[in-house]
Amino acid sequence: MLSLALLLFTIFWVSSYAHYYNTIGIDSEQQKGEIIDYHYYRFWWPGDGSLLIGRGISTQKYNQNKQYDKFDLGAAFFRQQDKKLKAKSSWNKIGFWYISPPSPIRQFWIGVPAWLPVLIITGYFWRIRSVKKIESL
Repeated sequence: MLSLALLLFTIFWVSSYAHYYNTIGIDSEQQKGEIIDYHYYRFWWPGDGSLLIGRGISTQKYNQNKQYDKFDLGAAFFRQQDKKLKAKSSWNKIGFWYISPPSPIRQFWIGVPAWLPVLIITGYFWRIRSVKKIESL
């Protein structure tokens, strides 16, 4: 499973410099009377070389013609960016983000350079391999 994560994180890291965005996450919709609470949790490569991890919450009016799911996997792959994040600091330019805009959609995002998770997972594999070598002696 970790190998698959490394492969996906590597592909999305490389493609994030090509001005595409990718996102993987979970959506949840809960009905509360005539209101639907929509929650989403995402890994988002916005196309600027960073990876953002976050969530968003919004409310919508209930629509009887629409199906709502308590759990739904959500993803978008290699989509053209129509709206880019605007770097406001040198930290943003190198891939570090903290985003928490005001309502009506409550969102919270923390971002790191997209290569950092690839480096961490690779280091973890290297560590496991080193421990197995030592144990086999």
